[in-house]
Amino acid sequence: QRIYIQSMAGLRMKIELPHLRELNNLGVVAINKAELVVPLDESVVAEFGVPTSLQITAIDSSGSPVFPVDFFEGSDYYGGVYDSEKKQYVFNIARHLQSILNSPEIVNYGLYITNSGNSVNARRGVFNGPQHPDKPLKLRMTYTIIE
Repeated sequence: QRIYIQSMAGLRMKIELPHLRELNNLGVVAINKAELVVPLDESVVAEFGVPTSLQITAIDSSGSPVFPVDFFEGSDYYGGVYDSEKKQYVFNIARHLQSILNSPEIVNYGLYITNSGNSVNARRGVFNGPQHPDKPLKLRMTYTIIE
């Protein structure tokens, strides 16, 4: 129900999307929009403040983080900034997920979520996991079946 992040040599979230490639069973799929929504656990008091922004990295075959292609589109597209009204972070990862669908021969090792500036700030956060009963971590995706 909860996921934790702590900067420096602390914790990072690992997100796996094991059933993503099952979309290919529908035919040729074009992902129009894919947002990973990471809600803050509002029941936990953050003495040191919540992270102002988070960052997603893909995981390569050696377990190292690499920036997804969406990151290079800029922060307005990519997201990851804390929305204090909705108490959540939203990432646009449509291009990354499309690349996974388009390359079934490449292993999908998942994603890491960390604090932005992980090595220079001491922020930490508690977030709702995918099993949270009210406001779970989720992937909102819109796609079109081409054929």
